[in-house]
Amino acid sequence: MKEYKIRVLKFGGSSVARINFIKRIASMIKKLREEGIFPVIVVSAMGDTTDKLLYMAKKISKNPDKRELDMLLSSGERISMALLAMALKEKGVPARSFTGSQVGIITDTRHGNARIIDIKCERIKEAIKKGEVPIIAGFQGISLEKEVTTLGRGGSDLTAVAIAKALNLKEVYIYTDVDGVYTFDPKLLKKPKRIERLSYEEMLEFSKYGAKVLHDRAVSLAGKEGIIIKVLSSFNSKGGTIIEEIKYMEKREVKGMTLDKDNTLFLMKDVPLNPEYVSQVLTRLAENGINVKIFLHGIPLKNKFDMSFVVSKDEDEKTENLLKKFLKELKGENLIKKKNLSILSLIGYGIGEDTSIIKKVLEIFAREEVHIEGFFPSQVRVSFLFSKKNVKRIIKEIAREFNLSK
Repeated sequence: MKEYKIRVLKFGGSSVARINFIKRIASMIKKLREEGIFPVIVVSAMGDTTDKLLYMAKKISKNPDKRELDMLLSSGERISMALLAMALKEKGVPARSFTGSQVGIITDTRHGNARIIDIKCERIKEAIKKGEVPIIAGFQGISLEKEVTTLGRGGSDLTAVAIAKALNLKEVYIYTDVDGVYTFDPKLLKKPKRIERLSYEEMLEFSKYGAKVLHDRAVSLAGKEGIIIKVLSSFNSKGGTIIEEIKYMEKREVKGMTLDKDNTLFLMKDVPLNPEYVSQVLTRLAENGINVKIFLHGIPLKNKFDMSFVVSKDEDEKTENLLKKFLKELKGENLIKKKNLSILSLIGYGIGEDTSIIKKVLEIFAREEVHIEGFFPSQVRVSFLFSKKNVKRIIKEIAREFNLSK
């Protein structure tokens, strides 16, 4: 079978949430086969299955054993893959389901957030040679110690991109419940615009700072390997968004914005001045699986300096314990904690270097009398940290200013 006819398709949880949805996907796959395209399928767990499994685990233990939690959570995708294989066979399409370990997705040993080391792919290639559609459970693999691992929430996107790389393909189709990436969450803004094309760098910022359409590690891997991602709807053939390399010239444009709610700011006060302390504390946080969303290094004063960290609300207790311990070791003075903060991020190539864009947003915050804790520019993003109240009005005003809604 010619390589160019093979296509990796990933179906998210909303796409396989019901039996009739699974049957519809089976019909879509059958049609693709008839058109000369050979699909390689990656599936997520049905609907909110992962949340339900996690809820049950937390009813048993406040801190479930990580190995057993991976064993539990990985079962969700196995249900989806087996049901879709059955649906295809009912339609006369040969199919075979595989777990992550069965197709040789080799990971490191970090349970809950494992990194892919290699994909063997032999069983996928064997199924294709036999004319069987491979259906692969996303979000999971097997560690070097032969333990089941999971790749982190939304990890099925990463599975799809990694399989495309292993098969030497240059595009991946991601099917979800929306027909592309929008300028903002449609649940929070009336009539946002669909974005037709985004660069890998822009999409990475969307993913990291609140948009749930694509997993950030999937976007990062796709960008590194030059794999085009096409985001499409499972429920209609309209629209879509293409994620690819875009060579911008001088144009600076706000492509969209994201809202990341429920964050906590930690300020380590009067830490003794030592260049190694920053890397030490960031490394310690990373080793404990804590994602630092924003970091700020204060200006040294009298041989002391401040460090600020913004983390998710879900991680603030663990972060606080680690920082208190570290501060005690360094003989620092104080740890200040501020909860219930939102991060509103504007995204678009070059906007972090455009002071006029930042000025307009700051003026909107001032008009709405909302105090910001700070703003943090980069080449493709500007993030504003503030109390999460009054956010709806600010979103509406920013959308109007930058033409983000219809």
